[in-house]
Amino acid sequence: MIRKRIRFVTLIRVLFLSLFILLVATGIISQFVVYQRSFVQNAEKLRTEYVAQQKEMVKREVLRVVDTIDYHRSLRQQKTRDIVRERVDEAWAIAQNIFQQNKSIKTPAEIEKMILDALRPVRFARETGYYFITRLDGVAVLFADKPELEGINLLKVQDSNGKFVVRDMIDISKKAGEGFYKYLWTKPKVKGNFYQKIAFIKKFAPYNWFIGAGLYVDDVESETKQGLLDEISRVRFGKSGYVFINRFNGDALLTNGKVVKETIKLWELTGGGERVKSFFENELVAAAKPDGDYIEYEWGKLNDLKQSRPKISFVCGVPAWNWLVGAGFYVDNVEADIAKMHTVLSQNFRRGLLNKVLIAGVIVVFFILLLHFINRRFIREFDLFATFLRQAVSGGLEIDRGKIRFQELFNVAGDANIMLREKNAAQERWRELAIVVEQVEEGIAIVDLEGTLRYVNYAWALMHGYQSDAELVGCSLKIFHSSEQVSVDVKKFNKRVLKKGFHVGEVGHMRKDGTTFPTWMSVTLIKNKEGEPYAYAALVQNITERKEAEDELLKLRKLDSVGILAGGIAHDFNNLLTGLFGNIELARRYIDNDHKAYKYLETAGQSLENAAGLTKQLLTFAKGGDPVKEIISIGTLVSEAAHFSLRGSSLKLDINIVADLWPIEADKGQLSQVIGNLVINAQQAMSGGGTITVVAENVMNEEATLVQISVRDEGCGIAPDDLGRIFDPYFSTKPKGSGLGLASVYSIIKKHNGTIKVASKLNEGTVFTMQFPALLDYPETVVEELAGADCNTGTSGVRVLVLDDEDVVREVIGEILQELGYDVTYAVDGEMAVSEYRVAQEKGAPFAAVITDLTIPGGMGGLEATREILKIDPEARVIVSSGYATDPIMTDFATYGYKGRVEKPYRLEILQKVVEQVLKGD
Repeated sequence: MIRKRIRFVTLIRVLFLSLFILLVATGIISQFVVYQRSFVQNAEKLRTEYVAQQKEMVKREVLRVVDTIDYHRSLRQQKTRDIVRERVDEAWAIAQNIFQQNKSIKTPAEIEKMILDALRPVRFARETGYYFITRLDGVAVLFADKPELEGINLLKVQDSNGKFVVRDMIDISKKAGEGFYKYLWTKPKVKGNFYQKIAFIKKFAPYNWFIGAGLYVDDVESETKQGLLDEISRVRFGKSGYVFINRFNGDALLTNGKVVKETIKLWELTGGGERVKSFFENELVAAAKPDGDYIEYEWGKLNDLKQSRPKISFVCGVPAWNWLVGAGFYVDNVEADIAKMHTVLSQNFRRGLLNKVLIAGVIVVFFILLLHFINRRFIREFDLFATFLRQAVSGGLEIDRGKIRFQELFNVAGDANIMLREKNAAQERWRELAIVVEQVEEGIAIVDLEGTLRYVNYAWALMHGYQSDAELVGCSLKIFHSSEQVSVDVKKFNKRVLKKGFHVGEVGHMRKDGTTFPTWMSVTLIKNKEGEPYAYAALVQNITERKEAEDELLKLRKLDSVGILAGGIAHDFNNLLTGLFGNIELARRYIDNDHKAYKYLETAGQSLENAAGLTKQLLTFAKGGDPVKEIISIGTLVSEAAHFSLRGSSLKLDINIVADLWPIEADKGQLSQVIGNLVINAQQAMSGGGTITVVAENVMNEEATLVQISVRDEGCGIAPDDLGRIFDPYFSTKPKGSGLGLASVYSIIKKHNGTIKVASKLNEGTVFTMQFPALLDYPETVVEELAGADCNTGTSGVRVLVLDDEDVVREVIGEILQELGYDVTYAVDGEMAVSEYRVAQEKGAPFAAVITDLTIPGGMGGLEATREILKIDPEARVIVSSGYATDPIMTDFATYGYKGRVEKPYRLEILQKVVEQVLKGD
């Protein structure tokens, strides 16, 4: 239903006249009521404010006095020390002066008497202070308070606590030359009690003396109290305020602004009797509270002590001195101000009433003109009002235009509703944007040109170690950087942003706890409508994990490069070692242990073992090489490898292996190499002796079950700058180190899907911690190592075909096999080997086994030859041989049709064991 609308201006005319008449009529009537109410309210307010202000003032004055007392009380011991030191310095100067002036004209005894005569009569601190002099052997030279002790050795003299006073003073003189000393001592002219005394002594070298003097702490405290009372008695505040002080036992110390010279109770001094006693008990209750309290009572004013007036005081205690300190104000002082206020309000009421009558007359005269002015200007002014609303409305609900009767307001409401919808849409877009900004993982900040943070999101705060953005807004960007970084890196970064409008790059940031981390920062310049920059928008990412991944990738690339080198030389080098090993072992079989040459062969064999070990470390990095893994429980392996590496060493080895250690899948030889390298490194770091600790244990977390092995030493440690490079190939801090030990450890562990970490402190030691995936689901039995050579059932007439392109290798392996009783045939390439095998089969004299090298330069290799032989005889027993022990074929030989494998360089017993095992069919 459309309601009839009326003109707003017409209604204003009627209402204005009615309201004017009503206001004039009621204004005069209500003036008196307002006056009365205002007076009552103002009077009560004045009383309340006066009491509150005065209470605050007296509390402030009392606490200020209490703070002053506490301050001076805290200084009393220092003051005692200052006074006694000053006195001793004066005495020492007198003695030194007498000695210097007379040493060339008088005897030492005469000079000594002059010094004693000068110092003996001196007294200070109310006659309780005096000088004493003692030789460093304990004999008293001057004892002004007790001259009968002079010439007596005082080394056995003790204070009331049993302290040997003279001995302690002699010790101070000898060690420091001078110093303070506390003890309990009798006071001159006071019988009985011992009092705390602070003495200062100073060595007098010419006579091997120490000169001293002491002060009683309570004497200085008494002077402090008296001085404070005199000072506080002059304190005045407000109109007639003063401070009073009483002891907890009722002794009046400071009352009515005057210091009480005699010892007398407050109620006796004032003559107030039980009434004063009663309010003094209230004072004690207030003083007993930690923060003091207010009390109310009646007391005479300074200018009229006989007439008591209501008073409120604040009282606070000083328990250390048993003092209560207070100050108060008289409540009735405000009444005079209230009377003045009443007079002023009465005058204002009369003037106001007259003014209202005059104003009413003026309004009536100009009423018609005013209405005409409103009628002419209203529409124009209302349009301005509508424009304002269109820009400034901030409500959340639209206006119901159906309820509006005035045409002007109806139009304004329509504009306001449109504006509200637009504003709400903008706010929703802003809210969505704010949600996105607060939920992203990257840190976002807005910074003004001076470097002050105007806004940060939660990710920025959390990334830098803060709990909320409130901790950072208003702070300077400098809190994220060191001073040196601000002056160099940050300034350069900001210059590039100002020049180009944006810049991206890596910048180091600092957390709240001082730790640093790398970030990738993108900064854009924010400009206003005029194109002038006024702030920066910064987006920051924590790239710690990315940097660590890059370092890890670089390390793996280094290992790959070493692998290329290792793969190139391993085969040829091991071929050479095979010839050396074989010939040495054969030579040893033909001579007795007591032969003169035997020990040289032993030494040569040990050297070759070391060379083979170095080759094995190089082969660890060989590209594509994998460990020969089997399921093993590594407890025994770890223990044996550690003990073996420390053979002949004086270091202590502490091994702790849990009884139920989980098995892992690993290459025994490579794992022994890892333990051996780490133990040898620990040994070399502990030239001064100590203990190497090896621990193997099970570890379970939310992600995996692991077997953890740690090797800890107590050696010199690793420098922080070297920690990041210790696993790099050829990096070594040892003068004769190859730099392959820890690099091979790292490579082996990575190929076992394990991890290794190192922690070290200089001169405290180093700990290497390795973790390998554990096998919780594994077979009940595992294949044992090959048994000894007890399976030999006779080798005479057993034919073996050997394929190798190296003459020395063929000769050595042939000699070994012939020594073992086998009939050996040789082939220099794959074609020849296949031909020899085919002919033997056709003649009915087949080979019982074939030993093939893998790599045959310029001809058919061992793998191709093996495939051809298996085509001829699927049951052929072929053994793969290579100097590249980590070749994939060597690690998984059965997949390629081989029945066994043997690594170069050969050991006679190993070759014998493998051949016999293959022939046996195991």
